[in-house]
Amino acid sequence: MKMLDDWMGYEPGPMPDTPVIVEVGAYNLVRAHKLRKLWPNAFIDIDEAAPENFATLTSAALPGVRAYHAAVTDHDGTATLYRYPCRDSHSLLARHAIDADLRLVGEIAVDAVSVPTMIDRAGEYIDLLLLNCEGAEIDILHAIAACPDAVGQIAVGFHAGKCYPLDAQTRARCAMAAHYDARQTRKKNDYWLFTRKAGR
Repeated sequence: MKMLDDWMGYEPGPMPDTPVIVEVGAYNLVRAHKLRKLWPNAFIDIDEAAPENFATLTSAALPGVRAYHAAVTDHDGTATLYRYPCRDSHSLLARHAIDADLRLVGEIAVDAVSVPTMIDRAGEYIDLLLLNCEGAEIDILHAIAACPDAVGQIAVGFHAGKCYPLDAQTRARCAMAAHYDARQTRKKNDYWLFTRKAGR
């Protein structure tokens, strides 16, 4: 396994020379720059729901990177985005437990796309999916478990105790276990890598 940064890792073996990569919750272009250096010819999609974060993405666009102003969740249509003081803390879920005192700034309706829509938009197969999406990862992982042939690797930051109870994370990991091997890449903040057992 290799690391993209201090949190997210990937297995280099299954990655083709021209991978399809999707980042959900890309509130800046830091990872997109790193991905472009690793795979100059990669196809990269980035999704961000918060308007101010999306504006940052589009103001400094990278060649070959498509930015979408939408939340990825379990349905197509709209979703409620809960807004908090830190721009990387906005969430489709109200903050839970240890983050319950984090001040809610407001709520807005945002466009939402389902996992099948995200996959179709990317070209029917995603080699590497990056999830740092403040709680939306639970619904996304359950959806991927239902169509595992479409995604090779998933690097994910979990938010148990912040956006949802720990048992929600446990259920999502169990749902993935039939088709993916899992390993923790960083204990602090609970980052994991899921790699599809069958390969592409």
